[in-house]
Amino acid sequence: MPTLEALATATPDHDLPQDTVRELAASLVEDQAPEHEDVLRVFDSAGIEQRSIARPLKYYLSSPGWSQRSKVYEEVGTDLAAEVTRGCLAEAEADRGDIDGIVFVTTTGLATPSLETALANRLDLDPSILRVPVWGLGCAGGVAGLARAADLARAHPEGRLLAVSVELCSLAFMREELSKKMIVASALFGDGAAGALVAGDDVDADGPKLRGARSHQWPDTGDVMGWEITDRGLGVVFSPEIPDIVASKMDDVVPAFLDEHGTTVDEARVPFHPGGPKVVDAYEEALGLPEDAFTVSREVLRDHGNMSSPTALFVLKRSLAKDPLAPGEDALVAAVGPGFAAELALVTGA
Repeated sequence: MPTLEALATATPDHDLPQDTVRELAASLVEDQAPEHEDVLRVFDSAGIEQRSIARPLKYYLSSPGWSQRSKVYEEVGTDLAAEVTRGCLAEAEADRGDIDGIVFVTTTGLATPSLETALANRLDLDPSILRVPVWGLGCAGGVAGLARAADLARAHPEGRLLAVSVELCSLAFMREELSKKMIVASALFGDGAAGALVAGDDVDADGPKLRGARSHQWPDTGDVMGWEITDRGLGVVFSPEIPDIVASKMDDVVPAFLDEHGTTVDEARVPFHPGGPKVVDAYEEALGLPEDAFTVSREVLRDHGNMSSPTALFVLKRSLAKDPLAPGEDALVAAVGPGFAAELALVTGA
């Protein structure tokens, strides 16, 4: 089975307390959209104390255009991707020449060539490196990227595959569009990146094993979450029904997946992506788990907000740092995202 040899996380340099975001949002709502004043309560119930963003707050208030924001995405995104790649190599005591392929996951920006090319140039990676850009999976992308890296490691047992997830959610903020969705997004989302180094069976590597993965898309739910492509950029789409869908649907997908691998949700850790407090509550309801099962998920949400795809890997890294997996102990990494879909990956202590 592929080995999860290293995990690394990174956030941009600009920290933003939730109180500051709330004050700004209240000011903008008062001036531009007083009919949405009641939506401001989401800042108090989001379970977030701070997050990091790609640029200082005044940048977003200047109403940058799509071209400007795309340049920031490329610049900051490449910086973060390089940081987590170096972190993975340091933890694994590996060299940049040991990376045989990159699965690069993102949803919050566009670049052609995609950013794993800039990453390869920045770190002088092997010119023959395998490149797999993955776009559009949203919050579920980090788990999917980890799973695809494991798939490639099974196909190339002598190789090391790097999964990198980079999201700059703040670049979707448009001060001119103070819709309810934009206000809620401002209360929840932050920026960050995560990397995972996955080694094939023929590599001498230490770490937990990646036993399996599953994707599951629920039919006729494509309008639940995603982007609305506008002249100014990417406009957020997410339905208030998301917690209800999670509460009613995850209990079919998760137990069936775990049963295939001889375990149950009561026996495994659950480092799930914390989309928001209501989504975490929905996980508890769907799976019949106690509140403390998702303590680490709530901690990551508190400290970083919802960073979209890297968030689940932040949760996994923090969980393993607090308490490494014992031999045979399972951790189910999971997230939901556009599709509407779930991505699951089972990590087992070696």
